Amino acid sequence: MSIVEESGLAGRAPPRDVQWGDMDKRRFFVEGTGLFSAIMTALYPISVIKTRQMAAVAQPGGKRNIGIASITLDLARSEGIRGFYKGYPITFLAQIPSRVIYLSTLEFVKAHVTAPLDAALDPAAAASAASFLAGGTASLAAQTVIVPMDVISQRQMIQGPASKGAQAGGAGGAMPGGHAVYRSAAHAARVIVREEGVRGLYRGFVTSLATYVPSSAVWWGLYGFYNKLAWRGIAWRQEQIGLPPVADERTPAAIAASSADGSTLGQRDWVTVAVQMGSGVAAGLTSGLVMTPVDCVKTRLQVLRPLPGERPPTFVSVARDLWTQEGVRGFYRGVFARMASASLFGTAMVSAYEYLKDRSAS
Repeated sequence: MSIVEESGLAGRAPPRDVQWGDMDKRRFFVEGTGLFSAIMTALYPISVIKTRQMAAVAQPGGKRNIGIASITLDLARSEGIRGFYKGYPITFLAQIPSRVIYLSTLEFVKAHVTAPLDAALDPAAAASAASFLAGGTASLAAQTVIVPMDVISQRQMIQGPASKGAQAGGAGGAMPGGHAVYRSAAHAARVIVREEGVRGLYRGFVTSLATYVPSSAVWWGLYGFYNKLAWRGIAWRQEQIGLPPVADERTPAAIAASSADGSTLGQRDWVTVAVQMGSGVAAGLTSGLVMTPVDCVKTRLQVLRPLPGERPPTFVSVARDLWTQEGVRGFYRGVFARMASASLFGTAMVSAYEYLKDRSAS
């Protein structure tokens, strides 16, 4: 038996994508709520660290105490494990409806654009384009729920220990402009609405669209591209060692055959999982790097609380101040935390997503 046969690559083709119409939606969302919530809980501290890095103001005299290590250690010393879960309750509650909206839209759009794109483009380009369009549209649909959650949770994330009466200082340097101490997510929402109106909950909405919509589109587009590229590499390797070519499992004949013998639909082995996870890591690292500058400005815009008599900050004013204070480097504040977040969250979520799709195949 050859090494390739032992590795499980012999005769392998990409598994058929489970379509929206093939799925048991109730099972998908019920099981998905628990699985996605567990992933979010495990990785939530990365979001807190990233947010504090992006929101912190460089201290006078050039002192920069806003690295990942210093923020993590300072937060652990001052607040313990609770500090890494600031804003968690509102995020947990809001992610359930936002996830339903996001995934429903994602699958609906993919189901309607895949066939036309397959007919017009190369398979890798078609997969990337379909995922790009679906990811961007899904993010756009979910922002009405996500933005208020972001505003509330991020303001909680950056404030210091309430017991010390801190405003928004603490780990990793000073935090921007006058923050109240929010006792809970509900209290934060009441304060924001009282002082800034309902518009305060949607502070940075346009900027969020400019951040998350392209970020989601880029992530899914790259994921589809890297995934297809990996399977092409496997096919090329099979050809190099003289194995017969394997049919594209999206063709009607292949789909019929796989449905009849159960060899493809719902099939998940280590090769499939490795390709999906590798594609997720690569997509997360790339999109995290590209989108950090916009995310940095968005985060600072959403956590700033205008003082009485001051005009509310805008995307342009926040970007200008950041440029004046720190130059280009300031726009990449938190870049490694964001790349880690996009990579780990994205990989874990897409692995769970693909797993749930297979389990929900009817």
